[in-house]
Amino acid sequence: MNRTLAWLSFGAVKPGGWLLDTMSRELKTGYVGQLDRIVPDLIVHDDIYGKDRLSTAVKAKNVGAVAQDADWEVQYLWWNSETQSNWWDGFVRTSLLVGDAEALTKAAAYVQRQLSNQDADGYLGIYAADLRFRTQGENGELWALTTLGRSLLAWYEARQERGVLEALERACRLVMRVWPAGLSQPFNTGPSYAGAAHGLAATDLFNRLWELTGQREYLEYAAFLYRDYNLHQPSETDILMSNLLDPQYRFCGHGVHTYEHLRSLLVARSAASGDARQQLDLALTGYLAKLEPCLTPSGGPIGDEWISPEGADASGTGYEYCSIQELLDSYTLLLQHTGDLAWGDRAEHLFFNAALGARHREGHSMAYLKTDNCLRLDGTGPSHNEGDKTTQQVRYKYSPAHQDAAVCCTPNAGRVFPTYLRSAWMQDPQGFTLALYGPSVLETEWQGATLRIMQTTAYPQDFKVRLTIDVDRQLACVLTLRKPAWAEEMRVSAPGAEVEALADRIRLSKAWADGDEIAIEFIAQVVECQDRQGNWFVQYGPQLFCLEQAASERRGRVYAEPNFHDRLFLPTAPGLDACLLVRGSAVWRNGSVMAEFCHRGHSEPFVCPLVPMAWTLLRQVTFPAAGQ
Repeated sequence: MNRTLAWLSFGAVKPGGWLLDTMSRELKTGYVGQLDRIVPDLIVHDDIYGKDRLSTAVKAKNVGAVAQDADWEVQYLWWNSETQSNWWDGFVRTSLLVGDAEALTKAAAYVQRQLSNQDADGYLGIYAADLRFRTQGENGELWALTTLGRSLLAWYEARQERGVLEALERACRLVMRVWPAGLSQPFNTGPSYAGAAHGLAATDLFNRLWELTGQREYLEYAAFLYRDYNLHQPSETDILMSNLLDPQYRFCGHGVHTYEHLRSLLVARSAASGDARQQLDLALTGYLAKLEPCLTPSGGPIGDEWISPEGADASGTGYEYCSIQELLDSYTLLLQHTGDLAWGDRAEHLFFNAALGARHREGHSMAYLKTDNCLRLDGTGPSHNEGDKTTQQVRYKYSPAHQDAAVCCTPNAGRVFPTYLRSAWMQDPQGFTLALYGPSVLETEWQGATLRIMQTTAYPQDFKVRLTIDVDRQLACVLTLRKPAWAEEMRVSAPGAEVEALADRIRLSKAWADGDEIAIEFIAQVVECQDRQGNWFVQYGPQLFCLEQAASERRGRVYAEPNFHDRLFLPTAPGLDACLLVRGSAVWRNGSVMAEFCHRGHSEPFVCPLVPMAWTLLRQVTFPAAGQ
């Protein structure tokens, strides 16, 4: 492959420390492992890939969402394929990473059940013969295959069960026969909604099949899908080449589509050469420039549900949890394709702030939508839905399902930790690159030898990392360590290794022996940064620090399980939004970030400890400067 970095097989990097504890808890007692018990009608009772495939006789589905007009609700027909498959993807991946025996048995049964649904011609999908591969109007054909295929790929990569890969290849080759590259128009749907546009994410499948098999036709087909998408007028237009090349165009689409479609652009770019590659390079540059105004200080990509053309505001524009997952996935693909370790900085920033800051620490619930500055979370909030800012907003709350809106963000929340860990270590031509920090264990092979590297750390709460190497024989290779942009200094101790320090990485060359250790320490200062509105926020390492708001909780809808219910939060002592930051006062002192504030209209400052944004419920992240 002509790429600087390569993903290892899924499961080569497993969690340790607090990551393992969190993932285990969410699998055992949280929505990551229990969503099928929380909303069984959507996940268990609707065998949408099997006996309950959609046909012309199926006119409607009740998914629990607030009703809208009949034209819009046609998309509800395919929704359960996304709900089921994204949840199972997170469940399968988490089970493989955590190693829970009961969960693995359940995941194996799911994989075999889906393979048993495959038709003789290779079809894996949600449509009966009378609707299959119809391109007119709203449909979820490619999207349903994509969401299912991701979990099958994870299972194959971790378990090397050849039949799983062969089944998915048969399904994808059927798509390639029915919609041949250059001779068909799979995105010529006419009027459609989210499902057909989500189908462009099928490039995820075809790209990974190319990486796993080396058969370039899969990559070429992925590029064809992006080209065909550009020939029509889909419901989601942010990713169209004409818009990316237009310097005046601002993102305004459904956020999740916009952020997932970045991967389709990257895959198409990797298949191109000559003038086509140059155009796609320009399109990528255009995309990244348009992305910047859409990011809040926490890295949260706005979209509540649609992207506000005015750009991100820490108080006024929310981000969807699905968007967090999709942008994190896209950042890791940027990291892989470009080899630019700055995308590791972006991935960590998004993961440790927006992603963790929108899920409840107990693992029973998460926020569908949330803002950086979040002073109430009671089901109300700003709305940027197309042409309608008056509709009651129900997505700003903690819930195990969010069925009144859509059971999409809860399933995607289960995919975030596996997405992060997949790219923690990546293979490069000379060895391995540690791109993302956090407690983990790498287990792989290099030049016929087995290699195991344990990363022991409390990162990001602590800036010290220890790598312990286990090998079955002496092994010569280069270990590359990302130097975060926020680190003023990166101290590395690796006895006997040749050290090459570059601006964004440190390369260690050595014939590694069993028991070798590498000690890493990052030196950083607390910094005060300014957002697009001219307000200030405090960052220390990869984390944002905020004033946490005390909150009272009210129970909302109760689901099937007694521990799973909607949770609404209101402030018990309002007024954080009236705090002004005394510039230059934020420091690290006695194990905490401290800063001086004063209340609006008062000049007397007071000192407050700040807490990491991760896991907070209500909080104030950005502040006007005192004296302005």
